[in-house]
Amino acid sequence: MDIPCPRCGEPWDNDTIHEEVDYRKSLGRKTTYAKVAAEFRAKGCVTFNGQSECQIKDTFRQQAIRQTYDLLGDDMDGAASLLDDYEYVGLLDEPEE
Repeated sequence: MDIPCPRCGEPWDNDTIHEEVDYRKSLGRKTTYAKVAAEFRAKGCVTFNGQSECQIKDTFRQQAIRQTYDLLGDDMDGAASLLDDYEYVGLLDEPEE
């Protein structure tokens, strides 16, 4: 299931967090899924190896994504599921003016 970047909205597979943990451990760094997930919620795409920039978008969609991460905290699976539900019913669509 995808987890959107809280800064730019780029979709990432939830397994990317696990892969980043494995990558960092291969470099001899101590880390955990919880630490990498928290970094992703704070910094977005730049958390992952090879990503050099991530532009903040301040759209309704991005605000909803950030609020969902804040609401569910460490529960990345729950956030991914809830955001998928929001997407399905159109709650992440930009409001019409």
